[in-house]
Amino acid sequence: MKRTFSWMLTLVMALTLCVPALAAAPERPGWVKDWEYTVFEADDVYTGETWQIVERLRSDAAAGNLQPKKGDDRYEDWLAGEKTGAPAALRFELGLIGVQYTLNAGKRTAVAQARRYFGLAQDTYLDEGGTRDDATYNLLTLWYLRAGMVECSPDTNQTFSGLVLEEFLDRSGYTMEQFRDCPLMDLVTEADWATIQENLPAERAEAELAKTRAKVTLDGNRIDTENLARVVNGRTMIPVRCLAEQMGADVSYDSTLKAARIVRAGVEIIMPIGSKTCTVNGEPFQMDVAPYIENGRTMIPARYVSELFGQNIQWISDTRTAAVTENKALAGDTNLEQWAMAMGAYLGAANNGGNLTVFGGKGRGQSYSKDVIGQPMAMGTVYTYEWARYMLEDGWSIHDRAELIQTVCAMTVAGHNASFLHDVDMISSMTDAQYRALLSQATGMDAYMFPYTKALGEKWGERGILCWDLFRMSNLVQWGYAAGYLTYPEALALLEPAAAALRENFSSWEEACENYLDGYNWWAREDVGSKDPWTVTRGPYLKNLMEKNPAVFDDTLFSAPIKGVDGISAETLLASVQAAA
Repeated sequence: MKRTFSWMLTLVMALTLCVPALAAAPERPGWVKDWEYTVFEADDVYTGETWQIVERLRSDAAAGNLQPKKGDDRYEDWLAGEKTGAPAALRFELGLIGVQYTLNAGKRTAVAQARRYFGLAQDTYLDEGGTRDDATYNLLTLWYLRAGMVECSPDTNQTFSGLVLEEFLDRSGYTMEQFRDCPLMDLVTEADWATIQENLPAERAEAELAKTRAKVTLDGNRIDTENLARVVNGRTMIPVRCLAEQMGADVSYDSTLKAARIVRAGVEIIMPIGSKTCTVNGEPFQMDVAPYIENGRTMIPARYVSELFGQNIQWISDTRTAAVTENKALAGDTNLEQWAMAMGAYLGAANNGGNLTVFGGKGRGQSYSKDVIGQPMAMGTVYTYEWARYMLEDGWSIHDRAELIQTVCAMTVAGHNASFLHDVDMISSMTDAQYRALLSQATGMDAYMFPYTKALGEKWGERGILCWDLFRMSNLVQWGYAAGYLTYPEALALLEPAAAALRENFSSWEEACENYLDGYNWWAREDVGSKDPWTVTRGPYLKNLMEKNPAVFDDTLFSAPIKGVDGISAETLLASVQAAA
């Protein structure tokens, strides 16, 4: 019995010796109070090499040294929190170390990296499953705001928000005494505190105003409303130019009527200041809110200026956004946009980064920091409607609605194809001897253009280079829509004759696009000879578009009837501008 007991005692002692000692809980830095520190659960930061990094940096900071710089022994350790995937616990520890480095430097600007680490710790903590209303996140925010106040010194362009601090203290349960009870806060002067307090009333007033503010988008693109758009009596009020001009409207102020005058696509809206009655092409229209002037800006209801110009508008309460989009239902059951997108594909894609999904060439409401028209612009920014107007003016000498409608109607019937067929007829009327004599005398461009014209005439016959004209009509009506010269239904209706001519003369997009390529090469006087048009100039790009966008180039369109726009036609549009001339 004694022998058995001795054996069991020996076994127990041996097993006890094999159990590893439990790791001690990490201690807070000496310059941090207990309630200002936390340990993140189940985090391996507190073991191994990572914790050794923390301890080395803690010792370095405690010794009075400054934040490591490039080339210092501890520099790589100090940047450990910048690595992708660095945990919140490590970033929090490094932020605390940065606090001591700041105290060692005695300079407020030295706190920048500490503040950054606290901010990164907040984001990472949320990514790791934490929430914004728990104690750990509040502690991270406490340190972030402390560092932020220190960094926002008078000699910087940064401003610390006393309202943000006030709301944080109310939400977290921390007191102002706790917030200030930290050596780091000794770097903030009493004058700074006084300034923060002085600014609080204005911040509170701004916060109340912000509750009424709204955002506005056009086809999903954010519109710059100069931060003035806000909800008044249930209506989103916006500066008149902000949305109207992005839709292509011309905006002016009639001092005699004391009214905003907005003109787009033949529709004139006059909104008198202070009146709920506006006029649409001279006819009175009742609104439920009146335009007014604020900060020198004429504020109008976004709903009415949108809907009266054929747009949909939807209020998205979660983001306080008035979302304006084209009301395409007004065009009825038409398939003309499908024709338009395929016909205008080359220039549509070339001008929009290869994107073939946007009717109009570019998305309305977009702005471009880089000049998209190849010329310096005084305003520094080009918007879609300005770009569209430039395309019409520079390439076609089209400056308004009337010129656009007249040009499209004329070019659909007799464009460059008329000149081509004239040249073909001239060559065809010659005898062989006359043609040989012509070639023998031809020099320069004529030497290759005469044979090329003859070859294309034999290839396409009476159709000539018809698609070169018809395809471009699609671009014109789309640019006209983006420029504000045409409504969406009008743009489609104006294209219908061109689409009908295309359907009548061709049976597939491959055939039509090859005709377009030949037409471009003839018009551009390209010396392509007998080369395959798909391999030269615009050919490879267009071929690639067709391969990547088979849904756009749908050959079933050629076998289905064209569905026009009810109540609108190219003929009626032409008659209307001729009558107004």
